[in-house]
Amino acid sequence: IFWLPVLELNASGELRVPQAAPRRRDAPPGDDLALTLKKLRARGVKVVIFAYDLIAVLHPEYYEPRLGGILSDCFHRMIRLADFIPCISRCTERDFQAFARRKGCSISTGVVELGCDGVATAAPEHGSHPVLTRLEEFNFVAMVGTFEIRKNHRLIIKLWEKLSAELGEKLPPLVIAGMRGWRVDGVIDEMRKLPIYGSKIFWLESLSDRQVAWLFKHCAFSVYPSLYEGWGLPVAECLSFSRPVLCSNTSSLPEVAKGLATLIDPRDPAAWERAVRSAIAEYVGRPVSINYPRQTWEHAGRDIFDQILRMRSSNSPSARA
Repeated sequence: IFWLPVLELNASGELRVPQAAPRRRDAPPGDDLALTLKKLRARGVKVVIFAYDLIAVLHPEYYEPRLGGILSDCFHRMIRLADFIPCISRCTERDFQAFARRKGCSISTGVVELGCDGVATAAPEHGSHPVLTRLEEFNFVAMVGTFEIRKNHRLIIKLWEKLSAELGEKLPPLVIAGMRGWRVDGVIDEMRKLPIYGSKIFWLESLSDRQVAWLFKHCAFSVYPSLYEGWGLPVAECLSFSRPVLCSNTSSLPEVAKGLATLIDPRDPAAWERAVRSAIAEYVGRPVSINYPRQTWEHAGRDIFDQILRMRSSNSPSARA
């Protein structure tokens, strides 16, 4: 459930992995990590925890039962030991600050924007994929991300079912790319039973970075109706390929979009229908120029390292309960 690499920064500015005790079988999640961090702090080591999101705590309904409570306890132990918590978005930073206040803690946080040049700089190729080779440039819609309930696939699948009845062959295919997640068996069963599955809706579970890059480069536009995110990397990746994006107006997604995507309420199917109809009319079959300010992973790495060095030389108070 929970694993974090622990690195020590010595006086020479070198990083190393300290020795940790073997995990006890009866230990609760995060317990041995907390023990390791306590030992490191006792030796004067600064503790930094890189935070992606608190979604399982804030919205346990998107995950397996009990996970939210388990992770809430785990995160509470972790933030009490942290000298600094860099977060992947201002949204995640706000969530962690609010969580700390509820737990009676005071924490020091920062923001490090994730890089998106992994897929965005991959050489796009379809790799003779039997579905990708059938798609026409700028004449299909992409939806990339793990197939899980939080990503709100049902909204888009239902919309494609409705539009297909009206538009027929004029409706561009929807290509869903992502591994199977959790709590979506019913959605997947419904999708596979649709008459348009395999002609107007495709689900591709195992694509390479190059094939995902091909999807983004050649799609008419992409959709990302997620209910909550810590960041939202597929939005940044698609915009990096100069292709339009329709995404949710919640959580971190407006940060990722940077004013260059169409933002829509993920709980408003009528708004999504209007936006998709408009995007089909505007973008299908047409090139688009979008100048997205892409962050690189190298820059993200330098940013977090710089923040750690500044924290190390400061007297920022660590979290306390």
